[in-house]
Order: sequence, then C-alpha cells, then structure tokens
Amino acid sequence: MKNDKVAEHFANGARSGRSLNMFVDGDTIFSYGYHFPICKRLSDGSFFFTVRTYSHTTAKHISHVRNAISGARVIYGLFDSNNNIDIESSIDYMQKELLNAKNKHTRARLEHTKSFWLSEQLRLRENVQRLVLLSKEILNA
Repeated sequence: MKNDKVAEHFANGARSGRSLNMFVDGDTIFSYGYHFPICKRLSDGSFFFTVRTYSHTTAKHISHVRNAISGARVIYGLFDSNNNIDIESSIDYMQKELLNAKNKHTRARLEHTKSFWLSEQLRLRENVQRLVLLSKEILNA
C-alpha cells in the first residue's frame, strides 16, 4: 500500500495497515517505527497530531496524514517516549510558541505580517484550550 493510502485508511478508522515505511497500529499512525508517532485518533473522532518533525521523508508522511484528516478537529502537541499524549509538555511547547508569535507580531512592520502573527496567536490559544479540555477528559477516563 502507498503512504497516502495508509494515511487515508487511518483517517477512515483503520486500526492496521502499512506501507514500506509508514504504518498504523491501533489508533496511532507512525513514520518508520514506533519512535515517531505522527497522529493518534481520539475516542471523540478528533485527532492528536505531533508538532515534531524529523526528516524530509517523515515530513511527507506528516503531510499525507494531515491531508487525509483535513476537516477533522485536530489538537497539536507532543507524544512522550512511550507514545502517549504528553499534555504538560504540549502546553509548555504551545505557550513558548505563543510567546514567540506575540514577539513577532510586536516586531512586524507590514500590516499583513502583523495580521498573520495575530491569527497565529489565536490558533495557538485555541490549541492550548483544546489541550486543557483533553487533559480533563483523560483525567476523567
């Protein structure tokens, strides 16, 4: 199976499937091995998507998955070394990215650049809110 088809099968609920260098195991799709989870399907139908990158080929795998789940609710963050969702590290990461976006917005001179960094701040805030809600769901499960 080709990589884009593995991603599509994952997005459609498949719990297994593989190509030469990309595979689905349960609710998670991986690039090259268990050391790089790309995305995890959540019980409510949304997806937890990595913010990590690794190589040019893994970037292509990430793109296939992103295209396959387009239109779905996505929460961005980090996985821990056991491939579990790492809420605390994800929130820390997003807060650093939010601060970075605020600084870039402050320094921007062109109106369209200011607008971009303002919308990026809104996107990051929404993601932090989704992470907080997800943490509550995980704690109550």
